[in-house]
Amino acid sequence: MISNLATAIWNKFNGDSGAGGLNASGGLSLFSFQQAPQVSTSPYGVFYLDGFDTDEQMGNADNKIEMGEIRIQIFSSALDGGVIIADLMNRVMTLYDWSTLTISSYTALKMSREAIAPLIYEDQIWQATLMYSAWFIKT
Repeated sequence: MISNLATAIWNKFNGDSGAGGLNASGGLSLFSFQQAPQVSTSPYGVFYLDGFDTDEQMGNADNKIEMGEIRIQIFSSALDGGVIIADLMNRVMTLYDWSTLTISSYTALKMSREAIAPLIYEDQIWQATLMYSAWFIKT
């Protein structure tokens, strides 16, 4: 389940190369799972799977609803007062808010944004964090 969801999130990013997309010109140079390479070209993103939960109220152990907590962090070293990081946050929200993920062996139910953390500017790096939940059921 973990690798299925991680692959679905990465594939969604990888397929977003159209004009204005997160993977398009002016978007992220890199989008990594769990950890970016030590030397990464700005701007880049990292996504984490922070936990999973199940809901068997509408089913049983064979067809329970799964929920994954996802954290997406974006980093930019641009000296622009946060303009680029704000644009990239909008691109993340356009791509993932209420999107339908293609998750191998599962049917996606929803992907919803749960929170946006305050922007951070530390050590001349802008950092934005968006939290999501993805709901899916085994097929």
